[in-house]
Amino acid sequence: MKHKNTKKMPVSETLGGNNLFPAFLNLQGRRCVVAGGGTVAQRKIMRLLECKACVVVVSPRVTRRLATLAKRGKLVWHQKPWNARYLQGAFLVFATTDDSTVNHRVAAACSRRGILVNVADNPSCCDFIVPASFRRGMLSVAVSSSGASPAFAARLCALLEQVLTDAHGELLTRLGEVRRRLHRMVPDARLRQNIFKNLSDSAILAVPVTRRRTTRTKQKAPCTLLSQD
Repeated sequence: MKHKNTKKMPVSETLGGNNLFPAFLNLQGRRCVVAGGGTVAQRKIMRLLECKACVVVVSPRVTRRLATLAKRGKLVWHQKPWNARYLQGAFLVFATTDDSTVNHRVAAACSRRGILVNVADNPSCCDFIVPASFRRGMLSVAVSSSGASPAFAARLCALLEQVLTDAHGELLTRLGEVRRRLHRMVPDARLRQNIFKNLSDSAILAVPVTRRRTTRTKQKAPCTLLSQD
């Protein structure tokens, strides 16, 4: 059965979240290209490196920190103007230059090649947006307003960050170990699911909910690193 081609709807026209699919991507070993080398690019790149992505930066100039990372072999820096040839093999692309014309060229080249792109200064050209997020060990929490209000999403994320502590991350690690043992010991899938659900409910209730005491700056920073939602 053939599917009709549908026109891609830019993010700015999908507010409300009905057309946005929430997902956590495995970027380990994936080629992620960043056009631009300023502070916006640096924020994206640091998170990409946390995810073990293979980061390729294309920009005549980069921040001091990015230059140091390039010297240490943590990323590949092409010290040249943007050229679409750097898209070869790319999984994700971020257009973060201070030139909107260049960013549009990056987006257009990605569209022709079927590569997902995020454009920092033009949500209408984005295939995906990046939510406000934070981590507690293996626990990852992301909040998106579907582009309606990034500030609201970042603030809500900061509030959740105060409630979910390192204890929740540690709990998740232990639950993961228990889940692996249950798979070996309980062959019946439905029974295993019920056991784990009850165990998870009890474990969550056992973790005290407390607000983390941090400064106002520390509350906001983790949730706004890549927030564009």
